[in-house]
Amino acid sequence: MRIITSMQPVATGGIPQEAIPEIGRIGLGKLVHTEGGKAYPTATDYFVPRGRAQDLFTQLYGPEPRQLPICFYNDAEEASCNVRLEIRDRKGDLYAYSDGQTFYFRPKDGSPGYTKLVTLQQVPDIALLTEAHLQKGLAPDKAKHIVWKPTLSLRFMIRDFPLVGYWQIMTHGAQSTIPQVTRMVDTWKQLLGSLCMVPFVLSIKRGKSSDKAKQFTYINLLPDFSLDHARQFAQNRPKEPVTLPQASLLNPLEIGPPDQVYEPTVVSLQAGHV
Repeated sequence: MRIITSMQPVATGGIPQEAIPEIGRIGLGKLVHTEGGKAYPTATDYFVPRGRAQDLFTQLYGPEPRQLPICFYNDAEEASCNVRLEIRDRKGDLYAYSDGQTFYFRPKDGSPGYTKLVTLQQVPDIALLTEAHLQKGLAPDKAKHIVWKPTLSLRFMIRDFPLVGYWQIMTHGAQSTIPQVTRMVDTWKQLLGSLCMVPFVLSIKRGKSSDKAKQFTYINLLPDFSLDHARQFAQNRPKEPVTLPQASLLNPLEIGPPDQVYEPTVVSLQAGHV
């Protein structure tokens, strides 16, 4: 899925089964506890592993890794480099998501999945109406955080990791991370025909806002191959790249929202202009 800016209808399909298991997620920040027992998020300039393989991850790459050798295992956007708009409720649970044209809402009866579909053609103000509904009754300092945010879900395998499975990073980094990563993925996929098992390096960096008042964490994706190797990849690819069964983020595992510790994001959406 990618955020769509045109008014073309969005085709939706079934929900394929995942062929490779998730073995961990990687954060770009951590919780820091004060002497009084309060916890607050803070950005880190290193990757923070989570999940069942986090101890092995730390043994291999140390307590503060800043680079990871990765590869993608699927060419489908939903499986490798998914970008969508998300809005979460006051508890931090995912309430709805969208590609900018079709909006998927959590059922009110608590059943699994996000199956209620609303399009801009049906309700042009659906984005603003959703924000107003979730912000109702909240103080301004809390309501301002409940807005639609672009969210990148990056799924990949770590090339020299001894367990087979994928890792995932989620970020709201709209000003640096999302455009840089998606451009890199789209450019090399077009040039090579497929990114399956092509080597890349994922690195984490720290930056400052334009007014120098705030630091944020962002990630970079760079190719880890020579031009000669790129030619070999392209020449050896079939005309129709073979991929593993497509994964989907239509029904993601609920393990909490992305880290709220990085670069500034979109504050709100204009009706009909998402």
